[in-house]
Order: sequence, then structure tokens, then C-alpha cells
Amino acid sequence: MKFAADIEQQQLQQQQSSASTGITKAVDDTSSSEPAADAAPLLDKKNLQLALLSLIQDDRFLDLIHAQYVKVANARSNKK
Repeated sequence: MKFAADIEQQQLQQQQSSASTGITKAVDDTSSSEPAADAAPLLDKKNLQLALLSLIQDDRFLDLIHAQYVKVANARSNKK
């Protein structure tokens, strides 16, 4: 598994490369609650992976996920 510093460095490099190539663009209409059908996703697969890897290293995030898991597991066991 990569260290947080490596992940942050990769994220920074990707942000810089996407900004320099013009991939990132501003959203013209922010008043709409629904995204346009042809709008590019906010995170591509690689950036999503990097974001999730950084989140999984945060104990607060793990605590939230675990609490939700326990809640669902208890609800399922009570149904039986």
C-alpha cells in the first residue's frame, strides 16, 4: 500500500497535468440541482481511487463506515 505522502504527490501531479492540458473546466450553470447529461464526472476513476485510499487511512472515516456496518448488521439480525 502506498503511503499518504505518495498519494498526495500523485494527486498533485494529476491535478497539475489536468490543469495544464485543459481537462478541468468551470461549470457554467451552478444553479441546476441535476448534472447535465454530457457533463464530465468530477472524479475520474484514478482520482476516485486516490481519494478513497486517502480516506481509508483516516480513522474517523473508518469509524463512520464501521458504525454504519454495525447498524445494518444489527437491523438484519433483528429481521430474522
